Amino acid sequence: MDNVTEYKVLRKALELIETHTKEELQNKFQLIEHGEVHDIIIDDVCQSYDVTLEKMQSKTRLRRIVDARQVCMYLLRKFTNMSYRDIGLLFGRDHSTAIHACKSVESNAYYGDYKYKVEKIEKRLNALYDTVQRNNKRQYSI
Repeated sequence: MDNVTEYKVLRKALELIETHTKEELQNKFQLIEHGEVHDIIIDDVCQSYDVTLEKMQSKTRLRRIVDARQVCMYLLRKFTNMSYRDIGLLFGRDHSTAIHACKSVESNAYYGDYKYKVEKIEKRLNALYDTVQRNNKRQYSI
């Protein structure tokens, strides 16, 4: 196999792994519409970092706002089926910025406060899913 073929095979394998993981996470939000999930994630990140969506969409490079924007992009990619392009456009950026944001969050995930903040947001999103799922079971178990 030449390098190009190996790369294509490896890329396809990674896509399958990513798709499987996204499907598992997406199943957690099957009762909530796609748009609502994306609004919930943005609102939660804005509250956690004490910033507004307008600030995250601005061109500012203040660390607090950049962190919030990157975490938001990471969570949108993780919990929705949004493409890097769509995530970038949501924040007035291009797909490469969204890719960089996701990689940055993953690499910073080993640092105490940063890791804690991201995990806290993810736990709230998972708790939301659990609440919606319990309410849904109650509705249909009459």
